Amino acid sequence: MGRAQILRILVTVVILAALESKSLQRLVPNTSAFGSRSRPSKLAKAKLANEFMETFKTVQPEFIREMQAPMSKLVVGILAEKFSEVQGKVGALEKNTHQMQIDLKAQGEELAKQGQSLVSLHEKFDKVLAGNSLHRSSSAPTIPSQGPALRSQVAPPPPPTGFFRDTNKTILYVTTQGATDVTKDSIKHAVSVLALEANIVEDDFEVLGENLGSKFEISFVGTFSGAAAKANQYLLSLRRGPGDFKTQEVVTPAGPKVTFYVNPDKNGATVRMEILSKQLLGVIRELCPQKQFFLRRNEGTIFVDRRPLVRVLVESQESTVLSWKHQKRVAINLDDAIVDSKFRDFQKEPGGGEPWS
Repeated sequence: MGRAQILRILVTVVILAALESKSLQRLVPNTSAFGSRSRPSKLAKAKLANEFMETFKTVQPEFIREMQAPMSKLVVGILAEKFSEVQGKVGALEKNTHQMQIDLKAQGEELAKQGQSLVSLHEKFDKVLAGNSLHRSSSAPTIPSQGPALRSQVAPPPPPTGFFRDTNKTILYVTTQGATDVTKDSIKHAVSVLALEANIVEDDFEVLGENLGSKFEISFVGTFSGAAAKANQYLLSLRRGPGDFKTQEVVTPAGPKVTFYVNPDKNGATVRMEILSKQLLGVIRELCPQKQFFLRRNEGTIFVDRRPLVRVLVESQESTVLSWKHQKRVAINLDDAIVDSKFRDFQKEPGGGEPWS
């Protein structure tokens, strides 16, 4: 109910109460002396007004007492109506709030059940990875490890023999520039600083190796999938962009710093592919000096104008071939016969045909 509506009601009540008031009835002038058709003069009107005011002064207290009861009744009625309306809305709000609490509790219990199901599935998945002898597929999903690292759940590393052996994704290898000897503690400190930038803490890995040496091993702990994910996360964090890496230095016992390099575990086929693709890049740059070429070493692929040009494919310990994108090769006027000839010469060089591990 609006303020204007309440005001109209009050005015109406006042008028009705005034008409019923006996005190005001004495204020109504007796106009019978004027006749039904006669009109009083201005002097008579003024005299009548003065008489009205004088009389009103005498009946004012009685009038106020007569008006107090109906006015109080009206105000109390309006307030009671409004209070009942507000009380009803508050009750409805409390009812809705209670129902929302019940719904939220039910949703929380359902989410908790789903979380338990995911944990159970995670545990089964890790047991399968740790217990079977099948090779891990590159398309298999990786579920991040939850909770503290469980060293006993790390899958055993694959056999260290074989040209095409499976690599251990949970291990990274560290070598120092120029085979400079450094302490294991200094390497662990340098690795920990870079790991922290990748949101990896010291408890997530171990540094293995001699107390003083140039080659070390970073072994990540936890479930096999979780440890492999952290190892890959550490490697990716070292790269700022194409050909741009973070500074990786360690303090030597003599005082100066020396650069160290971190690489994933690689089998013989991968090592051979990387060496030959790097040599191939030098040949192509020599034949086409006017072009800019880029090598994606982990794939053995050489790019030009941001498009693949040629890829090194290692078929066996004795056979490595080149796979060309001939349309791109012809566009830059590159003779594949010359490149193939020089590439075969690489493999005939001393050590080129020896087994790779």
